[in-house]
Amino acid sequence: MPRAASSILSLAGRAGGYARAAQYDGREMTARARQTFADSFLDGHACRVCPQTALPPDLLPVERARRAEALRKAHYARVALASARARSQKRAATSTKVTAQEVDDHARHRTAARES
Repeated sequence: MPRAASSILSLAGRAGGYARAAQYDGREMTARARQTFADSFLDGHACRVCPQTALPPDLLPVERARRAEALRKAHYARVALASARARSQKRAATSTKVTAQEVDDHARHRTAARES
């Protein structure tokens, strides 16, 4: 898609988003999705960062809720850990990169040192 068309679509989407936000409460619009996500921990949970976890079916509702909350906290702890690792790897990768400008500067410095 040409850049101009992409820019126009982006602006149109932004305008539509603001118009919708002006008419509705965002919490109401996302309530069903948030409830479905919360319920996924009651049934057990699995995602890209979490192992498959299933709660025993014979638990009392109070114990099921307690364990679901523990699963939710474990999920967010794993997400935070994955994020920290990714940031650390990105930092390490960018700190060891040598730019072309740095190579040129170094070569110029060595040439100047030899000539003097």
